[in-house]
Amino acid sequence: MEPEELVATLDFRYLTDALTPQEAIEILRAAQEGKAERIAHLKEVGYPGYSTAAGWLGYSDEKMVRLAKQETEVMDFKQIKLKVGQNLEDDLRRLKLAREAVGPDIAIAVDANQVWDVPQAIEWIGKFKDYDLAWVEEPTCPDDVLGHAAIQKAIERMGPSPAVAAWTASNAPMPRTMSAIQTLRLISSAVCMWKSTRTIRHWKTGCCPKTMILCCWQHPCGPPSGRPCACRCTHMAFVSHCIRRHRRGDGACKMTSSAVCSL
Repeated sequence: MEPEELVATLDFRYLTDALTPQEAIEILRAAQEGKAERIAHLKEVGYPGYSTAAGWLGYSDEKMVRLAKQETEVMDFKQIKLKVGQNLEDDLRRLKLAREAVGPDIAIAVDANQVWDVPQAIEWIGKFKDYDLAWVEEPTCPDDVLGHAAIQKAIERMGPSPAVAAWTASNAPMPRTMSAIQTLRLISSAVCMWKSTRTIRHWKTGCCPKTMILCCWQHPCGPPSGRPCACRCTHMAFVSHCIRRHRRGDGACKMTSSAVCSL
């Protein structure tokens, strides 16, 4: 689709003070250079993703280490993600083992699934600093914009820090608000996965192009999970890469999609 056609399909209500349709068209036009090459590369090589296979709470240390090595050495993932938040000592032990298992060149992210209050999130993330995390996903209440900002700013004051990754925006203006107060450093590619009606965990913005333009005009999209059930997450990353030239990370899980044909 041409930029004008894509933008014409979207509802910019409540957002034009931050991004107008004409500005969106100009952003997309500016990224046209190299778009065909990016699409061709995506079809041929795929797009880097990450693996959650090793990261589930309840796995023994031995199983976690075995899966971490398998996913990175055999499956060739360049990033893994571990669940955290139940017990700090367990988290620190598992992160140490995971980092030793995959080495310094593999990215590790963590996912707290909204379990922390803001002060607790800052405390725990601060203690993770020795493990060079790529991001911390869902550290607190998904609707707490100021909380996410407080966490990000607090951990940045501690030195080199992971991004606080927001999966959530319960309405269209929320990503704009997060961006305005400098909460966001990374957009999760899972934002397009579902349109939740009760527990608002994923952005209710409708479709990948809409989410891409309305929410990600200033921020890169994170790599998608390699899980088969998360195939729709890959579309967000594909769109981000192809129409906006956003790409995060190198790596090898080879995911391609017919979605690129509509771009």
